[in-house]
Amino acid sequence: MNGTVNRGWALLSFAVIATSFGCGKSLEMERMDPTTDIQYNTKWSQVDNQMVAEEMVASLLGAPWLIEFEARNPGKKPVIIVDDVRNDTAEHLDVKSLTDLVRTKLVNSRRVTFLNNEARQAILEEYKYQASGAVDPSKAVKTGRQYGATYLLSGNIASIASTLDKKKIVTYKTTLNLTSLETAAIEWTDFHEIAKHFEARGHKL
Repeated sequence: MNGTVNRGWALLSFAVIATSFGCGKSLEMERMDPTTDIQYNTKWSQVDNQMVAEEMVASLLGAPWLIEFEARNPGKKPVIIVDDVRNDTAEHLDVKSLTDLVRTKLVNSRRVTFLNNEARQAILEEYKYQASGAVDPSKAVKTGRQYGATYLLSGNIASIASTLDKKKIVTYKTTLNLTSLETAAIEWTDFHEIAKHFEARGHKL
């Protein structure tokens, strides 16, 4: 009888402890400016993406190639298609986020036309559907009117790291190139470097 009672008290005590532990947990959330540069590790961050996109787009739009294009083609805008920015570092980088930021800034500048190459396959499927007879021909999209790109925007991110005990310096170099699809000539190129210094407390990096 006493063994049964003791086991019962033990189970009850465990349930109380487990319940108390569960109730004691909490998660606090604070909204913050996404441009705030707070990092919990030594890796590439969203703020780095924003800084690079800002600098590179300003360089691209301020370079001679655009002035020369506008002089040769009054009233027209260059048509750009983007290739994925290549990650040449040893870590995982959200290069798509960088590409999206560059595209957004270029589109909003209203000085270039930026093609959505990611949607091309979906657009072709929609063309096929509209030509299948299921859509009123008078309301179907007319084909053969898409823009052809005149320039390809591509690039890469590379990094060099130097570590000594609890200190680490990482330099990220982003290079972008604008290539003429007609001549394969590079019309514009530039790079932006970000150097980050870290010092760990209590453990090595």
